[in-house]
Amino acid sequence: MRQKPVKPEVSSRRAEKKPSGASRKKSGLAKAGKTDPRAKLDLDIVYQKVLNALLRIDPRGLNYSKISRFTGVPRPTLYYYFGNRVEGLVEEAARYGMKIFLQIYELDRDRSVTDWQTLQYHRMLRSLRLIRDYPWGPGLYFRYRNDHGPIGQTIRSVEAQYFQDLNLLWKQIHGKAADLDLLKLNGALKLGLFFGFSSESGLKVPTTDEGIDRWARSLSAYLCQAMQLQLSLPSSRG
Repeated sequence: MRQKPVKPEVSSRRAEKKPSGASRKKSGLAKAGKTDPRAKLDLDIVYQKVLNALLRIDPRGLNYSKISRFTGVPRPTLYYYFGNRVEGLVEEAARYGMKIFLQIYELDRDRSVTDWQTLQYHRMLRSLRLIRDYPWGPGLYFRYRNDHGPIGQTIRSVEAQYFQDLNLLWKQIHGKAADLDLLKLNGALKLGLFFGFSSESGLKVPTTDEGIDRWARSLSAYLCQAMQLQLSLPSSRG
C-alpha cells in the first residue's frame, strides 16, 4: 500500500562524493531551465548510494525500507518523490551512473578537441579519475551489462548513445563516419583495462593526479596505436 505523501525530509548525510564540473551540473537535476520538483533532495547522493547497494545485493530484493537505510532518506520521502515503483528509482540511478561512467555529460567539452589522440587522452584521464573516485562505475557495468532486466536494458541504452556520440566526434575530427566495429574495438580495449582495475588482479588506479596523468598518456597512446593497426589490416569484408 502506498504511503500517504508527507512533507519531505532530507538527510544531512554527505558521505558520498559528487561529480564535478559538467557532470554534476547535469546529473540528476532538471535540464533546459525546468524546475525539478525534487530539488530539495540531493539526487547525486541518493543515486550513488543506490548504485553502491546494487553492487552488494540482488536488485529484486530492494525495497524502500532498504533504500531508506542505504540513503538516509526517510521512506515516506522516497514515496513522495519517486512514487511507489522502486524499479523506477533503480533505473534512474542506473542511467545516472552509466552516463557518468561513459562520460555522456562531457560531450560538449569533447567537441572542442580537434585530434583523436588528444580526445582519447582527455577521456582516459577522466575515466581513471572516475574509477578512483566512484568505484561503483566498472562494477555496475560488468555486473549488469548483459542482464535481461531493466538495469541491463538501461545500461545498453546508454551504451548505444555513447557509440552514437563517439561516432559524431570521430566524424567531426576525420570528416567521415567511423567504422562502428572500430569504435567497439576501442571501447572493448578500454573496458578490458577497467576490468583489470576493478578486479582482484592487483592492478590499481593511482591515487595521485600525477600518477593518473602518466597512466592516461600511456593508455590513450596504446588505444590509438591499436586502432591504427586495425585500420591498416586488409578488410575481411566482402
